[in-house]
Amino acid sequence: MKDYYEILGVPEDASVEDIKKRYRELVRQFHPDLNKGDDDAAKRMAEINEAYQVLVDPKKRAEYDAIRKGGGTFVGDPFNRGEGFDFFDSIFRDFFGDFPFGSPFFSRTAQRATARGPDVTLEVTLSLKEVVTGTKRSIRFFRMEACEACGGTGAKGGKFVTCDRCHGTGVIQNRQNTPFGVFVTQTVCPTCGGTGRTPEETCPVCRGSGVTKKERTLELDIPPGVEDNDVITLKGQGSAVKGGTPGDINVVIKVVLPQGWRRKGRDLYTEVHVPYYNAILGGKVKMKTATDEEKELYLEPGTQPGQEYVLAGEGVPDKNRRYRGDLHVVVKVDLPTKVAPEEKQMLERIKQLYEKDKKRFGLF
Repeated sequence: MKDYYEILGVPEDASVEDIKKRYRELVRQFHPDLNKGDDDAAKRMAEINEAYQVLVDPKKRAEYDAIRKGGGTFVGDPFNRGEGFDFFDSIFRDFFGDFPFGSPFFSRTAQRATARGPDVTLEVTLSLKEVVTGTKRSIRFFRMEACEACGGTGAKGGKFVTCDRCHGTGVIQNRQNTPFGVFVTQTVCPTCGGTGRTPEETCPVCRGSGVTKKERTLELDIPPGVEDNDVITLKGQGSAVKGGTPGDINVVIKVVLPQGWRRKGRDLYTEVHVPYYNAILGGKVKMKTATDEEKELYLEPGTQPGQEYVLAGEGVPDKNRRYRGDLHVVVKVDLPTKVAPEEKQMLERIKQLYEKDKKRFGLF
């Protein structure tokens, strides 16, 4: 004799509410729509329903407990043989009126969730200049599209016949006789996929899949301000699937920064190397911005190594193009490894001045 308590995974003294709660969990786990083509899951669901019908009804549960413990005798049929679908329908409506599959668990007609085609993932590598200015890219790729020969149906000439296995209902019914009645379950017909029809003759071009592989070119506008690993999604432009809707195209952005550059939000950071005399005397030095434009950076006299200057508005625009960040420039002072005799004499003179008035000098 089957142990219904063990099948549901509840103790013998479980309350009706506990049994209902556990039943909900098991239905969501073993529902046929979540386990298409899994015969073991369908059999498990049949056992779960059988156990639930008994344990949720106080009278049937009492009779079952009496028989199970050897303290009673089963008389008659505790279930109405005609309950079948209606019983399960009422249970499912009570528990899962908002179930995501959109139909009662034991409906008399098959209802399939709309299939969705695979997404197509592409990758685009951008330079820092392209991130700042925005750019356009032409990308060649492959995707599955509806077969032109059969109109995406998978049937030659689009001609179908009634499914021999389910006779057009789209479902397969399974009946199980138990000591407590007849339990009826149904699953989507594996032959026709729940449509109730099959191709009269398979399309020779797509071999019944309804889709063929095509090469396409995508003209993509990339706005300024994108970041590394950003994803641009084009809804419904991915691969097609028979009887469903196309997936999406997901374009992953990869950004390559020049050596010595880094980004933080809309701001950019880089370095500029200057001779030591430029740092001491100050003045203009030339450098390039993120867009390769040459700019003049004015150094204050006595600029120290590591000192930062900011070029306003030379960073990255935000994605709405309303603001633009700044460019932070860190000064690196280059010291000579060798000096000419004349230069050495001048440095000796500077050294003497330094020793007389150290307060006038900053330290490198």
